[in-house]
Amino acid sequence: MSDVTFTSADIDQVLKEFVDSFSKPNSVNSDVIPNAMRQAIYENFVDEYGDGNWKPLAPATVKDRIRKGFPGTNPILQRTGALLDSLINPNNSDHIEETTASANGWTVDVGSNDERTPWLDQGTDDGHIPARPFLTMDARQEDRLAAAIEAYFDSLF
Repeated sequence: MSDVTFTSADIDQVLKEFVDSFSKPNSVNSDVIPNAMRQAIYENFVDEYGDGNWKPLAPATVKDRIRKGFPGTNPILQRTGALLDSLINPNNSDHIEETTASANGWTVDVGSNDERTPWLDQGTDDGHIPARPFLTMDARQEDRLAAAIEAYFDSLF
């Protein structure tokens, strides 16, 4: 028979590593949240809904789209797909995805460096371009994110 002895320092180290696994994101545990956020952005584009139904395109915009060979009224914000790709494709050079930890918890940022992102999402101050929020999660998407996080933590135990 073999005996295994743990010192207080061994137990302290194991507990510290366990706590650190929650407070310091890594490639395994930090993917859950950005994956859910990218999915929500994608759904907002597909459904043309994010914090309320998106306003329809102006008649002049519809005419311009048709003249340039794009579909008239839909899909909104998706002429070439470049903006959406920059928001949901982690390999896109304009994609932003940062997970950081602090004493207050994690901060997860998912977005795009595409210069159009703020004014297409929030609208322009002069009202020329209405807000069509795509970076906002609705209650259903937030519930799915909470369930994904819960499932991740359940898998640890």
